[in-house]
Amino acid sequence: MVTFQNGGNVGIGTPAPGTKLDVNGLVRVYQTATTTCSSTVEGSIFYNSSNKQFWGCDGANWNPL
Repeated sequence: MVTFQNGGNVGIGTPAPGTKLDVNGLVRVYQTATTTCSSTVEGSIFYNSSNKQFWGCDGANWNPL
């Protein structure tokens, strides 16, 4: 179930999302392509399955989380 509210909140697995993205259940994050960390992807995360590590972009560099 996906719910879209007039205020812009989106819910996945919930009929009443309380935030911009509200997920009731697991979220899977993994790397599908190599992306350069820059201000356009700042705040992004990915999971590297080869080293079993999550990484986050600070606007300039990918850092292990």
